[in-house]
Amino acid sequence: MIQQTLLLGYTPLELDKLIIQSVETSLSISAESEFIKIGEILNQREQGVSIIEKIRSLGKPYYSSFGDSEQQIINEIITFLEENNFYLSISQFEQIEKFASVIELDISRYEKSLLEYMLKTLEPHYFNDLNVFRAKLRKYPDLEAYLEEKKNQYQQTLDITIALRKIINSNTQSISPWLKVDIEFLNNSTIDEYCQWLQEGHPDLYLMVRQFLDLGLPASQKLEQAIRSLAKNRKLNKIRAKFIYNIDIDNLSNNEH
Repeated sequence: MIQQTLLLGYTPLELDKLIIQSVETSLSISAESEFIKIGEILNQREQGVSIIEKIRSLGKPYYSSFGDSEQQIINEIITFLEENNFYLSISQFEQIEKFASVIELDISRYEKSLLEYMLKTLEPHYFNDLNVFRAKLRKYPDLEAYLEEKKNQYQQTLDITIALRKIINSNTQSISPWLKVDIEFLNNSTIDEYCQWLQEGHPDLYLMVRQFLDLGLPASQKLEQAIRSLAKNRKLNKIRAKFIYNIDIDNLSNNEH
């Protein structure tokens, strides 16, 4: 039991502490919710450990003998996929593909069903690398079209603030899986739209604009042009542009922000 809990990333003492805290505060709705969350995390980690162990065991008939074990390997791979396919990550499926390729076993139907399941049931942030995911879908045009539909749906949720925040956070823990879509959205926004965005204002506008200008995107140039446009219309905006963002409208371009 101790060995299993260590594999799951918890020591027995940490587990006891979590359970005691949850029981002692069982009358609290938030504590009950936290207890359920702890249980889900433990289940997911335990399931993950189990999957890894099962994948490792698939290679044993291949590595441990020169005997005629081809049919055994086929049976074990098919059984494993029938039972666990939807629990796999893309990288885990690729490991199984390597075993299958040795005996020329085609498991593409399982790959397609896994990709389809991911597309239709998981949130975008589960796709750790959207480029890898998209490359996999090239073999399945119907699923590639479905991803394009999800991309279009995602674009409908964007505005300049949302897209910009996701790009700014791309170097932190909150990585946007649709980063290229976010950038494309900003690059396709017009100078007039940036003028409107600047005029609407935001509590974090100063920080967002400074970071936006430093991104060096085509959209950054449009933003600077929007600031220059607004600065030409009002003296206060001219002062804002020059002293807050170091954009002097008397100069054609701005080299430092």
